[in-house]
Amino acid sequence: MSEKDGSPFQRVAIVGLGLMGGSLARALKARAPEIHIASSSLHPGDLRAGLEEGAVDVATENPAPLLEGRDLVVYATPLSATLALLEEHRPFLETGTLLTDLVSLKNPILEKVESLGLGPRFVGSHPMVGGTETGFVHANPELFSGGRVWVVPGTGVPA
Repeated sequence: MSEKDGSPFQRVAIVGLGLMGGSLARALKARAPEIHIASSSLHPGDLRAGLEEGAVDVATENPAPLLEGRDLVVYATPLSATLALLEEHRPFLETGTLLTDLVSLKNPILEKVESLGLGPRFVGSHPMVGGTETGFVHANPELFSGGRVWVVPGTGVPA
């Protein structure tokens, strides 16, 4: 997952640093510590813990400033939050940035990215993993290991 082994992702933003986003951050840092990870969360304790542990390099409650210069932006937030954040973040998302999400319900997300003109660079995913606990404290770098991930490679939603 580094430039030397072909990964195009050197600057990642994870919006939401709970169980899913925190697990992703921990997994990325464990496998490729050189990747720069910026994260946001509405929970200051999750941000503090992520920074202290070194799972993220930058953390803030306001994700908009974190989006500039990112290769990949991952939305690890609930459906309603993801829909609102996609619209709010649209002006800050650079043309070359790949977008994905960890939301299980795809149609509303696909419709939103299409309506915002983000469809061509959005790859939705639905990891078939999770847990009953919430928050960064329960994030597990092995959460995605051995799990199944469904990928939606295109929106297919009429404009």
